[in-house]
Amino acid sequence: MTNSADISVTLGIPAYGRVQYLVEAVRSAVKQSVPAHEIIISQNAHPDAETDERVQNAITKLSAEHSSVRANRNIENCNLSSNINSIADQATGEYVAFVGDDDRFRKDFIELVLHNLDSRPDVLFGNHNIIDHQGIVQKEFTRRNSMKYFRDRLHTGVMTGADARQAAWNCSVPIFSAAIRTSVLREKRLIDDLYGADTEFFARLAEGDGTFAFINDTLTEIRYHLGNIGKPGGQYARLVEALHNIPVSASSGVLKQDLISAYTAITVKKLILEGNIQDARNFLHRFGAEVNRMVKSKVAFQRLCLAMPDRMGKVLYSSVATVIRAVSDTPQLNR
Repeated sequence: MTNSADISVTLGIPAYGRVQYLVEAVRSAVKQSVPAHEIIISQNAHPDAETDERVQNAITKLSAEHSSVRANRNIENCNLSSNINSIADQATGEYVAFVGDDDRFRKDFIELVLHNLDSRPDVLFGNHNIIDHQGIVQKEFTRRNSMKYFRDRLHTGVMTGADARQAAWNCSVPIFSAAIRTSVLREKRLIDDLYGADTEFFARLAEGDGTFAFINDTLTEIRYHLGNIGKPGGQYARLVEALHNIPVSASSGVLKQDLISAYTAITVKKLILEGNIQDARNFLHRFGAEVNRMVKSKVAFQRLCLAMPDRMGKVLYSSVATVIRAVSDTPQLNR
């Protein structure tokens, strides 16, 4: 077991515009069973002046109330990935861990992390509960989420290189339920202003022989609610491009193709529903030939819709997408 005095952990909370949940997030960081080395709240400037002021006032108050809390403010309205990089740049702990301003650390998060850092991996990650807007754990949604990202198959301990690469390409590693070596995050960095940059970061790190370990326990509580920020199609397109550019080992080729295939179908879907029809055509022309059999039928239907006049294709695709959502048994929570 690692002595807690040997390793320092910085807790970071990137904040944007969700004041109603921010106090809960900070309280979960402050009231750890083993105190954090420091807590950094980093505010991303909000385009709405009133919201921005409310968030800034709340952070000022929280940092005044708790000596362990430090406040940072990004002058520009940058993306979540840039805000996380900003926290890593300021962190003085050997490891840094994050939750969103609407999420919560488990009260023994740091204690659990310290008990599993003997091997000093670059990334130590675990599972998380999904909570709704009231903070109530959604047990069935949590179970499905764990299965979807294959964390239900993982066992506590250090991962081999192949297992780490598989976990990364399967999106098993949640950045809001992980402790990352601060020096590694500073060096490798998330791609600035890219939604989903954590997916690319963990895949790139795993392919570069980064070390990973898993805790078969819930470490955080991630909130799904109507105020969550969705990713626009153009951001998904940038993510696919970034994933495409990662060199992979032979054993990771299929895993990479599977993830890019899934994101290709999602990207085209987003672009069509946004009305960016020509962008959807251009994107599919570039990446559509690489999709695997799992999404070929989805992409074939997308091709059909994109072959139609713009408005007709969008209406058809939107209608079918609405029917599919209506018959789906997936819990209707938004992230």
